[in-house]
Amino acid sequence: MTALLAGAVVLTDRADRLVAEVAVDAADEVFDGHYPFFALLPGMYLLDLVTTLVVDRARAAGVHIRLATVRSARFAAAVLPGDTVMIECAITEHRDVRATCRTGNGNAATFKLTFSSVVDSVAA
Repeated sequence: MTALLAGAVVLTDRADRLVAEVAVDAADEVFDGHYPFFALLPGMYLLDLVTTLVVDRARAAGVHIRLATVRSARFAAAVLPGDTVMIECAITEHRDVRATCRTGNGNAATFKLTFSSVVDSVAA
């Protein structure tokens, strides 16, 4: 699912905030057969984009984490081929993330997520 992430541009990278922008390629294979007469990006791709951004950022800092819990996922509007998605993540020291995905048409999705360290999840 992370092929879309290849085009992500990180705009802000701080301990408490991560902001990135992703252009949704209208030619991406995800649109083949997904609502053939009304192409839209499946919501799981937005969740995957957020998760991959957060995990990759932690890995770059030498910390290995994984998505542990999706506490909330709300989809408000369609992301269409050719849209640009702005992803804003507020990150707490306890690995809780509140993420908002927006397009030029407003909020597309919001997520409340919890991540755990790979060591913590193996020990549990």
